[in-house]
Amino acid sequence: MSNFCYMSIMPIRTRNELQTAYNHNYRVVTPANVDPEQSKNNEEYIPINAEDYVDAFNKKVESLPYYQSHDFRKNGVMAYEILFSYSPDAAGTFDLEAWKKENEKWLKEEFDQNADKYGSNIVSLVYHYDEASFTAGGAIHGHAVVLPVDDRGKFCADYYTGNNLRMHELQDSYA
Repeated sequence: MSNFCYMSIMPIRTRNELQTAYNHNYRVVTPANVDPEQSKNNEEYIPINAEDYVDAFNKKVESLPYYQSHDFRKNGVMAYEILFSYSPDAAGTFDLEAWKKENEKWLKEEFDQNADKYGSNIVSLVYHYDEASFTAGGAIHGHAVVLPVDDRGKFCADYYTGNNLRMHELQDSYA
């Protein structure tokens, strides 16, 4: 079996992209590749503590002292969407609950080092079971949304994913 598990990180730069991610992750809009009968099995693993991702972003900006006197950069990364998945041929060959716990642990280790100072950067983690019937072996996947607030209380994507080496380090730490 190759590539047991993997993750990808995609930057979100606009409120529209944040809302689109929320609509997908929480099934506000049903994608064509979803089995609606299986949607009841989807799991909100880390619940959102806001109305939606745009609201979570706005609340975070309002809570950070830096943004009392500064505006958020127009071209700044507002959030990351992190996708967790595994090779379809691995479906059913490992402890799914342990994998989900390890995903949560990894998220907290990599993105929540400053949670005690600025609150959690992890907005939500949702697992989709309703797309599994469309993949060989029934692979499920998870979507996490993370706000990249650094140790100074500023949104700073470079702090987490600054360059190719850092992205390789993240991939290695996840694997």
